[in-house]
Amino acid sequence: MHVQEQYRKVSDYIAGRHCCVKADLEDHSNELKMAEDNAKKAMADAAKLAEELRHEQEHSSSIEKMRRTLESQVKELQVSQSTVYALYLLQVALLRRRLINLRYYSLTFVGRGIIK
Repeated sequence: MHVQEQYRKVSDYIAGRHCCVKADLEDHSNELKMAEDNAKKAMADAAKLAEELRHEQEHSSSIEKMRRTLESQVKELQVSQSTVYALYLLQVALLRRRLINLRYYSLTFVGRGIIK
């Protein structure tokens, strides 16, 4: 009986350990599935973020291109403004000269009674 009793104890111990190992295996299996799900979600998030980054980079690039275009237009407008202002000053000078000539004409000819 002694051998049978030892056999039963060993058998019970092995059965108990088997249950524990089986439970541990199930726990680890569930943890692995959760880790795989988290990894899939992380990869999907990373892909989404990469797409958003690409989109933002394209947007930033187009904004930069528009900025350079606007800067160029501002420079062209400044040149145009300078040209228009120079022409304005020339016209003012010409008009002043004409006014002076007309005053001289008026004083010379009208003032002397040559032209009425």
